[in-house]
Amino acid sequence: MRTVALLLVLASAVHAQQPAAFADPDRAEKVAATEDAVTAMFRDYWQRQHMPGFAYGVVVDGDVVYSGAFGRAQLDPDIPADTRTLFRIASMSKSFTALAILQLRDQGRLSLDDPESLQTWLREDLPLDEPMITAIRAAAEKGAEEGWLLTRQNGPLRYGRVAKDLCGFSVDAVWMDGPGPRHRHPNGEIDLCFAIDGDPRFDGNEPGWTVYGKGSAHVPTVSGGTMLILYFLPGGAIEWL
Repeated sequence: MRTVALLLVLASAVHAQQPAAFADPDRAEKVAATEDAVTAMFRDYWQRQHMPGFAYGVVVDGDVVYSGAFGRAQLDPDIPADTRTLFRIASMSKSFTALAILQLRDQGRLSLDDPESLQTWLREDLPLDEPMITAIRAAAEKGAEEGWLLTRQNGPLRYGRVAKDLCGFSVDAVWMDGPGPRHRHPNGEIDLCFAIDGDPRFDGNEPGWTVYGKGSAHVPTVSGGTMLILYFLPGGAIEWL
């Protein structure tokens, strides 16, 4: 499974969780002293596994103590791997995604009974410039460029299924610069909208999060430019009208 949806809810998990804390006040210094040994261990693992590229980081109380990378991010053209290289992590992400959804559910923040409050919370707590959201955008745009994210086309619409059932949500992506097919959301819908060009609006809303409540219906429309949209459907429920 590709990695866009996983990153989306992972962003919520990173935001919702507090960094682990430990009693030893010298913990960061002690961990920093392991850099040479840990780097050698990672280098040995990278070489034995014949990996083209490898990046690592060690974090204490939310701060990166040290990090590094080996090998290549791309062979043609030749691009070295570094600590900002994006790697696909595939199904490893499912446990993060499941935990994030459960945490948000327990906090009462995934309720689509009050879509306006959920939309306000998402826009305030997970804005487009939040680091994990920018990582989502980068991964989504890369997937669109490489062709694995948007595998289908219907007229001007390019779209693709990211996950059929991810902790109760289906996750899809669509590239839009106009109207889409009219439909109804029996259980509601959550959208994350990225502006690609122009000054686009999704149903009149600025880029970012848009939430629709249970039983809502619309003709999804992008005006004023182009958007790449990730949308979440509880239970995968949708009715085409």
